[in-house]
Amino acid sequence: MSVRSRAEQIFKTSGYDDFRWLCGTRLPVRRWVRFKCRYGCPNYGRLGACPPSAPSLDECRELFLEYRHVALIRLSAVVENLEQDAAWLRHVSRQLLALERAIFLAGFSQALVLFPGPCRLCDICTGERNSCRHPDEVRPSPEALGVDLFGAARRAGYDLRILTNQTEPMMRLAFMLVA
Repeated sequence: MSVRSRAEQIFKTSGYDDFRWLCGTRLPVRRWVRFKCRYGCPNYGRLGACPPSAPSLDECRELFLEYRHVALIRLSAVVENLEQDAAWLRHVSRQLLALERAIFLAGFSQALVLFPGPCRLCDICTGERNSCRHPDEVRPSPEALGVDLFGAARRAGYDLRILTNQTEPMMRLAFMLVA
């Protein structure tokens, strides 16, 4: 059985049936994504898994070159405010960590999940990787690693669009780096 077939069985058993595959070489790592983090994101410099605490773009590109099988997992929800968004991210991140562990236990030692947004495992982040309360569970988002989500989504066949109001269901992408 192929790598993707084995991983897909675990995804589906875990309740994830909306995913697409890309090779890590096809993940677009772009400098402008980091600039959007630095000049436009309130989490910049405040969360331990966000820039500037994230690896350099060159390190990110090198990381993705090591993966032939990256699943983009589409998740959706409707949240009315930032508190609901943080609670949703916390819940989903815990579920994705369980999925990462299941993939790992199936023999994929390189398994690594990228959260569908900033790490929200804690109500209040220490802001530093060396003082993180969950160092074994913290994961970055694809954006923190410089991934152009819109470009990656298009390459995977997803239509990712910008929401114009909070009542619309949001679509987020988590990445499962498998092997």
